Amino acid sequence: MNVLQKITRLIAVLLVTVGVLFVSGCDSAGSSSEPAQGSFTLRLTDAPAALDSAVVTVDRVVLVGEDAEDESDDNESDDDNGEDENGDDDDDNGEEDEDGLITLTDSTRQIDLLQLQNGNTALLADGITVPEGEYSQLRFVLGDENYVVVDGSRQMLQVPSGQQSGIKIILPEVEIENDGDRLEVTLDFDVEESFIEQGDGTFRFKPTIKVKDVFVNGNSVETVSVEGIVTAVDAGGGTMAVDSIPFATTSQTEFDDTNSLSTLSTGQHVEVEGTVPSDGSTLEAREVDVEDDEEVERSITARIEALGDQSFTILGTTIQVTENTEFDDDGGFGALQTGARVEVDYAFQDGVRIATEVEQEDD
Repeated sequence: MNVLQKITRLIAVLLVTVGVLFVSGCDSAGSSSEPAQGSFTLRLTDAPAALDSAVVTVDRVVLVGEDAEDESDDNESDDDNGEDENGDDDDDNGEEDEDGLITLTDSTRQIDLLQLQNGNTALLADGITVPEGEYSQLRFVLGDENYVVVDGSRQMLQVPSGQQSGIKIILPEVEIENDGDRLEVTLDFDVEESFIEQGDGTFRFKPTIKVKDVFVNGNSVETVSVEGIVTAVDAGGGTMAVDSIPFATTSQTEFDDTNSLSTLSTGQHVEVEGTVPSDGSTLEAREVDVEDDEEVERSITARIEALGDQSFTILGTTIQVTENTEFDDDGGFGALQTGARVEVDYAFQDGVRIATEVEQEDD
């Protein structure tokens, strides 16, 4: 097993106290004659790995208002010193910039992800004021000083081009409407996918950050991730399926630059991040990425719905466990519990999903 295969996850925890209303129907009672405001707190935590160090530089984190979303998608001219295209400095107090972006932090921080283990956190933004409005994205702007240390040797990593406006993270849409409501979002900075070992022993940097959990006033709005092969597409009906797991798309579903639901076809390798609706209906796709890897990877990240005899059910599908299945917990299959959130890598054998690796995620 190479170094990269031993890397586990960095969990980036965003603890946000804001007034919110989910467009999908999460409502809050109460009213105020003054515009609602909330506060935003941002932390990074938990990234055990076999590397000596994995260092990233965070220059800026921005919350994107829905009205500014289209403009910010088209505008890639923001530079790394926090100045927008009009030459206006981004605020660091959470007030809305002219272009509708809310700067949560523009204080450059260099962070060794491997120091964030066992519940340790790095506080990036604390109590930042967030005004009333609808929000559906975060943007992480990384600096140039990013590197790994392997066997005592430092390898500098180049941030991919076209990242001036930051790494886009699609959130379930929220609306700050009433004071006193609470939103808690957990992000997963996927270390394994972010630091990719090449054949010559060097690493390529492909920063990958995903939404893990969302809580509204303590109530969970579950997020899921499915990677596999497109098995069905109905562009007219706005639906698709990945390894027979159905998703509904909406006008807010984000596709990568060259694709849309109408251009997807069966047999393509994709990864879909989605949300479980509160009424238990079809999963809603928030983001769809077409993968260009030669080798198809299959995985599901969600909560276990039921346990069977050397099997478990997740997103309505049965995953079989064998003696070759790897577990991150010494208790193996016996340590799994209904309701636990796991990431399971699997392969098909004679039409049966066989788990190759099961990793429990911390809540």
